[in-house]
Amino acid sequence: MTRRPVRLAAVAVICLVGPLSGAMAQMPADACGLMSRDEFQALTGRTEYGDPTGMPWSGGTVCGFDNGQIILLTQADSAQVMDRFLANAEKDLVSPRTPVDGLGEGAFSVSFDPENPYQDHGVFVVFGAGPPTVAVTVYAEDGEPAEAALAPAMAVSEAVSAKLP
Repeated sequence: MTRRPVRLAAVAVICLVGPLSGAMAQMPADACGLMSRDEFQALTGRTEYGDPTGMPWSGGTVCGFDNGQIILLTQADSAQVMDRFLANAEKDLVSPRTPVDGLGEGAFSVSFDPENPYQDHGVFVVFGAGPPTVAVTVYAEDGEPAEAALAPAMAVSEAVSAKLP
């Protein structure tokens, strides 16, 4: 008789965990699975010369385009990982976190402009309280302020957000 409550508890756990693991199973395993080169090019209005390259990054993946990148963090502490990354990059940030609409609670943008003239400058748009947490970066054109990349970064972010479970 003591087995019946254990079985019911096991069934309850499976029912609760099942939908969560189903949502995670639908999550792309690689940030490059969120957007093609052609789509990134169309949304940013900038020429992409090659296919994006993906690689592991801090418990998630990053997909590098010629004119930006997409970071997909899927671990339980994804929002904290992104916060630590931005804290480490603070010397290059030229704007405070600015809330953005349409990407959920806590979504924000931040502009970056490294002192090194050979490094890109542009905008991060970060959304998702995690998991997943996503950061989309679009680089500004040479001679433009970093903030000029906000509109294309928002367009890419909205397209990525629409593909997430």
